[in-house]
Amino acid sequence: MGFWYFADKSYLIITTCLISIILGCTKTPETKITQPPTTDEKIKSILNKVELVPSFENYIALGLEYSAAKRSSEALAAFEKAKNINPEAPLSWNNICNEYNVQKKYFEAISSCERAIKLEPNFVLAKNNLRHSQNMLAEYKKQVAEKNKMELAAPNIEASKLIAIGLEFYNLKDYEGANAAWQRIKSTDKQYAIAQNNLASSFILLGQLSAAEKAIKIALKLEPKNKLFLNNEKWLEQVKAKK
Repeated sequence: MGFWYFADKSYLIITTCLISIILGCTKTPETKITQPPTTDEKIKSILNKVELVPSFENYIALGLEYSAAKRSSEALAAFEKAKNINPEAPLSWNNICNEYNVQKKYFEAISSCERAIKLEPNFVLAKNNLRHSQNMLAEYKKQVAEKNKMELAAPNIEASKLIAIGLEFYNLKDYEGANAAWQRIKSTDKQYAIAQNNLASSFILLGQLSAAEKAIKIALKLEPKNKLFLNNEKWLEQVKAKK
């Protein structure tokens, strides 16, 4: 009896040791953590897809990645390509609107959103983007008007400053405001010819063709070979021919 007890005990001890050795020598498989792709990797992947299949869907996906990376110019270019593939798809027009909002080009944004809504009247996201464009444009106009009001109050404001202020109003399609700035530039100033040419452009857009003709003649008399002035003269003639 004592032998078998010893033998059993030895067996148990040996077995336990073997288990310990086995467990000690066996490595637990390492769990490899997969990192999510970076933005650049995502863009590179989609660019490869676009190269293989330049489809509407791939350009939209590319634009969205650029937009998320705050690369608005590249996003806009991608959405434009999507729009050229399918100009009747409201999604691309809405996305174009969004990027113009980012770039503070509110007139272009409004036009793009209106196009999206025309294609899909119940497009809620496009309506929201349009409302944002309109609100931001109104706020920007207010800011420009307040800033320029203070600057225009100066009695001896420089002609170059008046040109710049006029261009701000012009770009906001406030042609009356632009004219008010440019008309303050004296005929003795070096900027006078530019001011008259700018006035001609503004008068054309206002439909005041006689005033435009008078202004462009003054500009060309001072600088007969100025290509920009000559182009405005051609523009005026084209507008007059359509009347």
